[in-house]
Amino acid sequence: MVDLIGRVVAKAGLAAGGKLVLISNGSLVHKATVQEGLRRWGKLGGKMWFKVDSATDAGLERINNAGISAAKLRENLETAAGLCKVWLQTCMFSLDDEPPTFGECQAYVKLLTDLLDKKVPIQGVQLYGLARESQQPEAPLLSALPSEWLERLAADIRRLGLTVNVAE
Repeated sequence: MVDLIGRVVAKAGLAAGGKLVLISNGSLVHKATVQEGLRRWGKLGGKMWFKVDSATDAGLERINNAGISAAKLRENLETAAGLCKVWLQTCMFSLDDEPPTFGECQAYVKLLTDLLDKKVPIQGVQLYGLARESQQPEAPLLSALPSEWLERLAADIRRLGLTVNVAE
């Protein structure tokens, strides 16, 4: 697919330069074929928005249920960031009228801190709330967080030196 996209971009005379975005939960980045695709994606000028909605095992199971542990997510994220430009894409919301816990937020900021300490080249964070009505069975339990809540988390992330784009 990456090669096909590259041919289409070249044939159309489009300069890819940052306009190509792959959105992924990163659960298969450990596979050699996926890594080769990401390497080619990076050479094409594409970037990856790596979904990280939680940095804890319990949060990942509850939110994404992708069957990936926090440790494996971190490992895959580090690998992906070495192959192409990576932004974290993070959705925050209330579940059953409860915002993410302080512990969840601390774990997320610690993940970012650890990545920066290890010099993992993360480009920044796309932080957003519920953008549309969920189609998941849990939809009635989900609600948007106040913009002030998102901005407080964004401020914590910015203090680490990362760029944060906030959308509600």
